[in-house]
Amino acid sequence: MPLLLKNATESIQIGVEDFENADEKRHRSAVRNIYAGILLLYKHQLSNMSPKNSNDILVKREIVPNLSKDGEINFIGSGKRTVDVNGIRRNFNRLNIKVDWDRFEKLQTLRNDIEHYYSDKSINAIKKEIFSHAFALINDFICHYLVKRPAEILGEEYWKVLLENNDVFQDARKRCLESLNDIEWKYCSFTKILSRLRCPECNSPLVRTNETGAYRTDMILVCDQENHEFTLGGVLESAIEDAFWADNYVAAKDGDDPVLGACPNCQRKAYIFEEDICFMCEESRSYRECSVCGEDLSLDEQEFNGLCGYHYHQMTKDD
Repeated sequence: MPLLLKNATESIQIGVEDFENADEKRHRSAVRNIYAGILLLYKHQLSNMSPKNSNDILVKREIVPNLSKDGEINFIGSGKRTVDVNGIRRNFNRLNIKVDWDRFEKLQTLRNDIEHYYSDKSINAIKKEIFSHAFALINDFICHYLVKRPAEILGEEYWKVLLENNDVFQDARKRCLESLNDIEWKYCSFTKILSRLRCPECNSPLVRTNETGAYRTDMILVCDQENHEFTLGGVLESAIEDAFWADNYVAAKDGDDPVLGACPNCQRKAYIFEEDICFMCEESRSYRECSVCGEDLSLDEQEFNGLCGYHYHQMTKDD
C-alpha cells in the first residue's frame, strides 16, 4: 500500500477507535484524525496523478524548475511541505476531480469549532453528524477515484462503525425534519433554513418539535440528542445567517444587492430581501420607494422617511 494511502487509512482508523472509546476526551482527537485522514486520501490521489519522476509535483507546495540530463527543462516538486486544503481544491478543480466541498466545509467547520468552542459533552452530541459527513466524503472518493470498496481500504470493522453511525444519524435527521415540516412556515426561504437549526446547548443539528400549526418565534423546539428545550426565536437568527452567509458574500463580491440584512424594526439580522420581511418580527419595510425619484429604498434608508439617501441629503442640505 502506498505510504500516503497507508497514513490516510491509519488516521481514519485511529479516529474511529477514539470515537468508540468511552473517554469523551478522546473524541476531540478523533475529529482531528478523521479530518486528517480524508486530506491524506486526497493527497494520495494527487500523488497517483503526478507525472513520473516529478517528485509528487501535484502534492508539493513548492514547485521548481529542473534541468534534465538531456538539457530539457521540466518542473518538479520540492521540499517536504505539501499543499493545504486550498491547494488540494485548486488542483482537483483543474484535474476535474469532484468532491462535495459543501459537505467538506461543514466537516471542516465542526473540526475548527471543536478546537475552540465545544466542551467534551458538545462533541459527543454531534459525533454522529461528524461520522455522517466523513462517511459520505470517504465513500464517494474511494468508490469513484480509488475504484475499491471502502471496507477493502479501511477494514470491515472500521467501515461498519462509520456505516452504522451514518445510518443512525440519517434516520434521526429524517424524523426531526419531518416533524418540522408539519409546521406552516409561511415563507419559501424556510426550506433552506430548517436544516440549519441547531441546539444552543450542544450544537446538535437533530432538532424537532412536537407542535403544529403556523410558525411562531416562541414555539418550542427540542434537541433530539440531549432533550434540551428552547424556542425557535432563540436559534432562528443564527440559522438564517448560516443559511444565507454564502449568498450574501457572493452578492457583495459581485456588487449585487444583499440577500440578508438587519431589520430596521427589531435590529436582528433576519430580514430576507427575497421575501421582503423579517423572519423574527415579521415586519416589512415602511417605505418601499423614494417619494421623489421612485428608487427602491434599502433597509438603511428607512430612517429617511420615504426618501432615498441622495434626496434626503439634498433636502437636509437645503435646510
